[in-house]
Amino acid sequence: MTDKMIKDEYTNDLQSLLQFINFDLMSMEPHEIVGVAHLYSSFMADKDFDSNFLDFSEHYFKCIKGLIQNPTPQILKERLQFFSEIRMYAEDIVQSIVKGVDNEQEFEIQCNAPMRAHLKVINGKIESFYSLAAIAPEHGLSLQHEKDKMDVMLLNIINSLGSDLMKIKQCKKNDCNAFFWQPTKRPKNYCSQRCAGAVRQRKFIKVKQCK
Repeated sequence: MTDKMIKDEYTNDLQSLLQFINFDLMSMEPHEIVGVAHLYSSFMADKDFDSNFLDFSEHYFKCIKGLIQNPTPQILKERLQFFSEIRMYAEDIVQSIVKGVDNEQEFEIQCNAPMRAHLKVINGKIESFYSLAAIAPEHGLSLQHEKDKMDVMLLNIINSLGSDLMKIKQCKKNDCNAFFWQPTKRPKNYCSQRCAGAVRQRKFIKVKQCK
């Protein structure tokens, strides 16, 4: 796998992670939570060292257990709480990156996960990767294990993307603040045309009222 392929893969994972962080989980129906579980399992699969379908599918089926057919209120509540805690955990890390870049400050990404460092020679360069040393529980989900996986995944993204992390932006619309990926050099302050248009409309109304 070339450097560009690795970088592209982590860029895709990062964009999926930002989408996951931006979800309003508490307003979702059970079938929508299943979709969230699919997205989450796809970017959390260990692609570097256990690249096989089982890693994704076993994780995915654990995430959606009890959600497919007439989920009980208790199951739905537990799964929403589970994903909400992981979402907030990831959001805090991404927020620290965005703030550090915007303010040109030194920032630290803490990792408490039990992990192993791996070195590979790719195209004449030594590339380092991290993998989780702890084994996932055989049945059910462990919130701590998922947070550990998130730590390792983000370390790999940071290691691979480097200064491209500056392309992570946060929407400047006060009541939005969604994260997005800015692939071009042209500055972009809003996550969507909808947010940009709403801000322009507010400014127009404010100017009109001042006249």
